[in-house]
Amino acid sequence: MGHLKIHCDGCGSDWIVYHRDDFHDWKARTCPVCGKSIDPGTWDRQVLRAFGEMEDANLELMKDHTQSHGTLFTVGYVPDVIFPNKENTEAVDQLREEVEDLKDGIDNLRSIVEKLINGVFQI
Repeated sequence: MGHLKIHCDGCGSDWIVYHRDDFHDWKARTCPVCGKSIDPGTWDRQVLRAFGEMEDANLELMKDHTQSHGTLFTVGYVPDVIFPNKENTEAVDQLREEVEDLKDGIDNLRSIVEKLINGVFQI
């Protein structure tokens, strides 16, 4: 049995709704941190339906595996993250440069630590 992992973009928290939980209870669709909740209609028509389809697909894959003794496959869903600045390649390029600068700084620190360990530098 699977579970739902839900992310609240409002406060940044994640919560899990397990198969044993009551999916129709308001708590299942409500963020435990900030209290915001998924629309009940969207929850029933879309979220629970999609979860049921994924659950059925995985059960069918398990059945195929046990009957044929072949490789077990499972399927899941990972949403594309929505980036508000996805069209702003300049900001992405700037972040890449900053990451490269951080990597260079780490390499320099690593070199200094190695020299300290090997007794090249005296403190």
